[in-house]
Amino acid sequence: MCMETRFKAVLFDIDGVLVDSEAANMANYKAILEGFGYDVPLPRIKEAMLGNTTHRLFEMLAPESTPEMRDAMVAQVAKNVPYTFLEFRPTAALESVPDISADFLVAAVTNRRQSAYALLNHFGMLGYFSAIHTADSHEPKPSPEMMLAACESLGVSPREAVFFGDNAVDAEAGRLAEIKTHIIGPACGRGEIFRLIGSGRG
Repeated sequence: MCMETRFKAVLFDIDGVLVDSEAANMANYKAILEGFGYDVPLPRIKEAMLGNTTHRLFEMLAPESTPEMRDAMVAQVAKNVPYTFLEFRPTAALESVPDISADFLVAAVTNRRQSAYALLNHFGMLGYFSAIHTADSHEPKPSPEMMLAACESLGVSPREAVFFGDNAVDAEAGRLAEIKTHIIGPACGRGEIFRLIGSGRG
């Protein structure tokens, strides 16, 4: 597929954009919190998931916990990764990545850490990404740092990139980075993805 567009690169958030992961992540966090004696309602967990790293999430939801306890919670998240991924569902955006990568440079920009690589590999998509930028090496969104770093690593200007996110944190990161941003959800269809990429003509 060849498009006439000013864009040279397509940036994707992962959770909520490339994979439908919210319910599985919420259940995992709740189970871990309960294991440490914290009964946190699911709506509160959902709120804390927005734009926060896993360590920050546990700090918010279990403020009385010690740093050592939070480290143990984060470690349990990592231990549960292979099982949690089984509950994730690929979206139309993820299934479109091979075709998108034929015409554009593709990058992931996510507040995940090392699990981003394992997740994309789980779905057989890791090789289609020219760059992956995570909270391991950048300030998490809404800081524009990882967005701008992704553009730099791909050799494009922010104006030559389009970003797909799924929430207000992503929207703010895109605004600060001055990158064209579209807020979508797991139900966004393949045709809409390509239409939005193609809307950058001129």
